[in-house]
Amino acid sequence: MYIWGVIGFLLVFTITDIIGKPKLIGFFPMLFYLPLAVNLPLAYYAYISCGIPQGITRFVYISSIAIATCLIFYTWIRLLVGPTRDKQKAGFRLKALAGARPLLFSHIYITLFQVVFLPISYIKLSGYFEDRWILTANLFYSLGCCFVLFLNGTLRALLCSKRLGVVRRVTCLLTGWIPIVNIIVWGVTARLLKQEYEYGLELRALERVTLSSDSCRTRYPILLLHGIAFRDMRFFNYWGRIPRVLKTNGALVYHGNQEAFGTIEQNGTDIRTRIEEILAETGAEKVNIIAHSKGGLDARYAVSVLGMGEKVATVTTMNTPHHGCLFADKATRMKEKRYRNLAKTFDAVFRKYGDAHPDFYTATMQFRTDRSRAFNESCPDVPGVYYQSFMSVMKKASSDLLLSIPYLWIRKLGEENDGLVSVASAQWGNFRCVFRNSHNRGISHADIIDLHREDYRNFHVPSIYVQIVEELKQMGF
Repeated sequence: MYIWGVIGFLLVFTITDIIGKPKLIGFFPMLFYLPLAVNLPLAYYAYISCGIPQGITRFVYISSIAIATCLIFYTWIRLLVGPTRDKQKAGFRLKALAGARPLLFSHIYITLFQVVFLPISYIKLSGYFEDRWILTANLFYSLGCCFVLFLNGTLRALLCSKRLGVVRRVTCLLTGWIPIVNIIVWGVTARLLKQEYEYGLELRALERVTLSSDSCRTRYPILLLHGIAFRDMRFFNYWGRIPRVLKTNGALVYHGNQEAFGTIEQNGTDIRTRIEEILAETGAEKVNIIAHSKGGLDARYAVSVLGMGEKVATVTTMNTPHHGCLFADKATRMKEKRYRNLAKTFDAVFRKYGDAHPDFYTATMQFRTDRSRAFNESCPDVPGVYYQSFMSVMKKASSDLLLSIPYLWIRKLGEENDGLVSVASAQWGNFRCVFRNSHNRGISHADIIDLHREDYRNFHVPSIYVQIVEELKQMGF
């Protein structure tokens, strides 16, 4: 009786799966299980139509069917709910993401199998069965099983992945239903999902190692200063996961609370007030400033012009246009009247957004290269304050769609850039490095502050800031 062979096969793998030994949801078990599972109506009909074999009681006969059904049902639920059983503490998202690959590969395999098997079964067996409806019922049942596998794997991939872009997601949805084509599309996608999962495990391990560490407990508090068009908000952190990771590693972190479209002068005044508040609260003598984009210019103004040099130990700038923004030179060439009307619109919006003194026109004009030269002459570095700068670059326009136009414009001028700022413009004080990664996406102006909350291949944004702050601590700051 072939059913006892089926029961023996399923029983062995079910027991070993329960005790956590060989994976039940593996290549070879699924190779034999899936064709049976998706053609269950046909298999049962064939078995039942043969009648009760001689020497077998009715009880044993019914019991064999019941046991086989339970084992097949267990394996199917296991495949849909927990296709992977990783003992590492990966978290819900990563575990769900890891399950996408076996589900999608199962879908592809069984779809190809059925494409061959169903026509053959209909030709060979249509004369064998008196009730041909079973072949039709088996067809719809198998299609339903394939759809469930595809839907489960697709939802896991699209909802749990942070690395799949919009274009790839749309491509997967449009082509995932087409036999042969889906092998290529989902094969490439599955490789990306595997890389994301493995990298996620590495980050988890890194976080466990650094948990409750004091490696970022600097002598002076850390003051984070945002760039233009953003504010420090309670429910949306401009700096992504960076503040949490720094705090986890012992840093005392504060935010600048300067305005989104305030001028350098206005924001510099806000920063001066904020520094004094932090020093009064903590009893510290100075602060370490880490500033992104325009925040670096605001910080330098507060230090050089507003007398904060004695209260600031270090100024670290990330992708700051110290020597101007080439794209701003072009964007501000709009007719004066039209540009001022545009500025009034932005001012009205950001006044409701929280700015007390929004000045879009002046704030954006201050990015021009000619005005940057004048600003740098009026804001020389203060002796005793340590200045350092960092930069990142995009590799192509599609790296960050919101920054694609300015990226292409600056790149056309022969300058590597992050979508807004060129490498040459970002260099100030001790220019440390240009951040790159092995992925063809690159690291954009928004990526460097973890705005997208994404992990890039061989580049973990929060870890970069941990390293920067650790170095400040080692230098005595």
